[in-house]
Amino acid sequence: MTAGGLRKSFRDVMLDDFLARHVQLGAAWGHFRGEPMLKLYTSYRLSETLSAEATIGQVQGVFSGTNLWHLNILSEPWSDRRFSPFVGIGVGRFTNYPNLSLVGATTTNAKLANAVVGVRYYLTERFVLRADYSLYTIFVNDAQTNEYRAWTGGVSFFF
Repeated sequence: MTAGGLRKSFRDVMLDDFLARHVQLGAAWGHFRGEPMLKLYTSYRLSETLSAEATIGQVQGVFSGTNLWHLNILSEPWSDRRFSPFVGIGVGRFTNYPNLSLVGATTTNAKLANAVVGVRYYLTERFVLRADYSLYTIFVNDAQTNEYRAWTGGVSFFF
């Protein structure tokens, strides 16, 4: 029922469900410094425009493999629109495992910071296409940082 006591239409109920969404789960594929990347993410909507997101990712390169995870705060100013851009920042962990055939290679286990910009396109009331571009800064030690860029595209759903 509406606030005026009238019966809601099916379209109104679907719109209410869309605007009240909280948890989103998704998967994406892309490139991390030219190597294939796969990531899984989940987010929880804190308000109409802010959400907290947790991401795990894996990069399988020719000379090494990388695992990473990060927690982000995302801002999506037009979250009620079908085509919705977003930005975010976060922190996490980066671990790079070089192939055993490389001489003198050592594993890198370091903190990371990242920034992301992207866009979401809502296909239906539950499914979303997502594309994003991320900049990762890896804090190798006190005197050295490395920067990596990644782009991914994927699909997610929310409930």
